[in-house]
Amino acid sequence: MEIDELLILAQSPIRYLNREVNSFRKDPARAELKAALCFPDIYEIGISHLGHRLLYHILNRREQFFCDRVYAPWVDFGELLKKKHLELFGLESKLPLKQFDLLGFTLPNELCYSNVLYMLGLAGIPLHAEDRNQGNWPLVIGGGPCASNPEPVAAFFDAFFFGEADEAIMEIADAVLAWKKQGDGKKKSLFTELCKIQGVYIPSLYQHTYHGQNLTAIKPVPPAPPKVLRRIVPDLDQTFFPVCELVPFAEAVHDRYVIEIARGCTRGCRFCHAGIIYRPYRERTPEKVLELAREGLKATGYEELSLLSLSAGDYSSIDELIVRLIVEHYPKRVAVSLPSLRAVSLGQALLQAIKRVRKTGFTIAPEAGTERLRRVLNKDITDQEIQDSCEKALQAGWRSLKFYFMVGSPTETEEDIAGIVNLARNLCRIAKRIQPSAQLNLSVSGFVPKPHTPFQWEKQLGMDELAELQSRLKKDLARERVKLKMEDPRNSLLEGVFSRAGREMAVAIETAHQKGARFDGWTEQFKFSAWLEAFAENNISPDDYLKERPENFLFPCAALDPGVSSEFLIMERERARRTEISEDCREAGCIQNCGVCDQKTIKPRVSPARSPKSAEELLQNLDRLPIQPDLYFRYLVRYSRIGDLRFIGLLENNRLFLRAVRRADLPMRYSQGYHPLPKISFSPAPPVGVETKAEFIELELLKHLSAEDLKKSLAKALPPGIEILETREISLKTPSIAQMITSMEYEVTAPEDMKTIFAPEKIDRFNRCQSFVIEQKREKGNRSLDLKQKIKFLELLSDNKVKFGLSITDGPSAKPHEVIASIFGLGEEELARMRICRTGVRFREERPVDYPGTAVRGRPAEPYRRK
Repeated sequence: MEIDELLILAQSPIRYLNREVNSFRKDPARAELKAALCFPDIYEIGISHLGHRLLYHILNRREQFFCDRVYAPWVDFGELLKKKHLELFGLESKLPLKQFDLLGFTLPNELCYSNVLYMLGLAGIPLHAEDRNQGNWPLVIGGGPCASNPEPVAAFFDAFFFGEADEAIMEIADAVLAWKKQGDGKKKSLFTELCKIQGVYIPSLYQHTYHGQNLTAIKPVPPAPPKVLRRIVPDLDQTFFPVCELVPFAEAVHDRYVIEIARGCTRGCRFCHAGIIYRPYRERTPEKVLELAREGLKATGYEELSLLSLSAGDYSSIDELIVRLIVEHYPKRVAVSLPSLRAVSLGQALLQAIKRVRKTGFTIAPEAGTERLRRVLNKDITDQEIQDSCEKALQAGWRSLKFYFMVGSPTETEEDIAGIVNLARNLCRIAKRIQPSAQLNLSVSGFVPKPHTPFQWEKQLGMDELAELQSRLKKDLARERVKLKMEDPRNSLLEGVFSRAGREMAVAIETAHQKGARFDGWTEQFKFSAWLEAFAENNISPDDYLKERPENFLFPCAALDPGVSSEFLIMERERARRTEISEDCREAGCIQNCGVCDQKTIKPRVSPARSPKSAEELLQNLDRLPIQPDLYFRYLVRYSRIGDLRFIGLLENNRLFLRAVRRADLPMRYSQGYHPLPKISFSPAPPVGVETKAEFIELELLKHLSAEDLKKSLAKALPPGIEILETREISLKTPSIAQMITSMEYEVTAPEDMKTIFAPEKIDRFNRCQSFVIEQKREKGNRSLDLKQKIKFLELLSDNKVKFGLSITDGPSAKPHEVIASIFGLGEEELARMRICRTGVRFREERPVDYPGTAVRGRPAEPYRRK
């Protein structure tokens, strides 16, 4: 079966398309090394992951490398692959994964482990690394946050990378290519070379010795180093960052242009895993951020810009940077997605700037309900500061505020739980006073002791204890205008178990996979019973992993060195017990000496001190923002959408064009109000899976362009599969395109082996009958429809091709697939092999006019000035 025929059967075929804007579209046959970056979750989540996209661009910059991507197929598509005996393939090349030289898995969280096995199984690749030592199997390497303790899944990987891969990824790829060309074909010789790269960990070269169930020793086997030191990028300004970012057709979870303005955080929250494994703090300079924003928005056409950092509010001159971004990109109504800002960050200039743009959510992370417990966590923020931040955000126009809390933290008491309730009630009173319609969201998760953190030795609450605390919070806040989101205690349990587990856990993970575990982070797919059975069958007690550990405990990940010394972690744990705050090393200097920095190459990098602009100057810049002119011009554009792009839906198609006009730098007219958008109107879109040669958009421009110039500009900004067929200027008084269309014409082509499917007698029977009632299946229930009232004509063009016209009228409508299936009796798989194309439309005019065809000359377009 062809991939195209498979896509039409998928619930969401758009997840499996290629040809995204700014994808490389290389020929894998000409590449010396083929790599595939694998993300163990669905496309919409994976394409949002900055690290995943960054490595894709870095690898593809090398001419002899081909880097593809693959995402975990949703359950329906995974079953289709099995049913049709097809193997999981690369998104762009459609090559089976087993034909690649290198598979790189991102491991963003512990709940994705079952999906790694799910993807390897669908690809027909042996799950265990030892079973891939013989034969031409790809190197399977993992990276990301979970590489700090990869031992639970070590049996399934050849290697891991611990640290920041911006530079190391090319070293790894070069080593694999050299081994492929000159090596003896044995993985052992490749491992010898990979061990020379800082950050690469080969699990098979480290022997774990157990006494009973207790790990007693970890012994490296030459040529492995005693410990693998985390790789750190010294200077972000000197590293590559993509501006021609991938622009997906599907709506990504983070559907915006993202710039990493800083990496690392020195706030020192003692529970925070990211705060350790991304040390030290390094900023991109404001000039570099502005340059990336300028080029990235131009290349992608995104309408929103996001500034990414663990603590973006700590970025130097954050207020000036945001104001400059807003001022520069206001003409295209680009919204700046603002980071979590502390109360002291919300200056007057920033507040005034914020009022000019569309706001996304505003986030504050108190983590605990009392100031005492926050000091334990090293969160130096008072109740008053939290309330001030909330008040300022509401006054600045935010209507949605999110607050993150954590329960089960070390030394937590009943008073701390009550503190969450009291603080939430105070926040609700503030919202009621300033903005009664505001939505306050409280997200409550359970504390999990993460590896390499000061709290890695602490106890974790069990499921029942966590559920009891959550129930109490729900009860106490039931009458408040606040929306509570509680993390599933079962997820917290698995996360805690895997965070501390060693290689003994692999057998349980594989057993759960065999019992159907996959997409464990998705409520509708989570099979907790599979995990309980897997633990029981392999004599594993989950509760044992939640207990407090002695400080001399040998963790399974001890061979991985984050650069932060154990002495520092123990010292921070002791300071937590004394409720002492550890100061930010950027402000106080290297007092505690965590061990990460050498103060030469690896050190905190903060943007050079500059003469900050006064609030008055910044506000003056805001006052000079241009006002949209009243004069505008209208254009009608006809285009075709064929091939894979027939699988994008109405909303995806609209979003594609909204971004294309930005990339084309057209002088668009924008709507007014809270969410300004380019003034574009769309004709009714064909159903998913139907090609079209007669689809239309209307544009309103602030400057006059010739029809030919408009056509050329748009064509350059559109992906392959969409072709601009015709453009023309239209009168301002012309009704919208949606109001003008009265009917649409379709042609359906059957494959050669099915050319007798369009029997002439069936066509004659339909044309002669007085009514032809079909049953339509819809989400809100089934309904009956008489096709004779909808079909204007039906005719046979050749043995394997028919043509028909569908009227556009009020009330229920028929889809082309329903017409063909009902009249000719086609099943689902037969229907999937049909090629359906909209070939023309008929307009409502004073006289019948077929379109496409000779355009009807209208009145010349006159300028319009708003009264």
